[in-house]
Amino acid sequence: MRAHFKEPDRKKLTSNRKGQANFDLNDYQIRVALTFAPVWYAHAEYWPKNGDPIPCVFGRHPSAHGVSRTQYSRINAVYGLMLVTSVLKFFDVELKR
Repeated sequence: MRAHFKEPDRKKLTSNRKGQANFDLNDYQIRVALTFAPVWYAHAEYWPKNGDPIPCVFGRHPSAHGVSRTQYSRINAVYGLMLVTSVLKFFDVELKR
């Protein structure tokens, strides 16, 4: 994402913090919205140093810093694969060669 998006656009797609605006599907064409809404959701805030419990829903940060059976479930593995596949397919189709 860093290679293909300018910093403000990338932050808009990945900044999912409490108190900030939600990802607005209406800001994007349908293909972009359906590809990157899950990316935004996967960047939900998680701070283990603040005592946040490991979430049971898939997240990029908890999967790296909250390694446990709670985060590493079969369902979350499928969510992660779907997310990566959709983003790779988007870049494969949309980027000029």
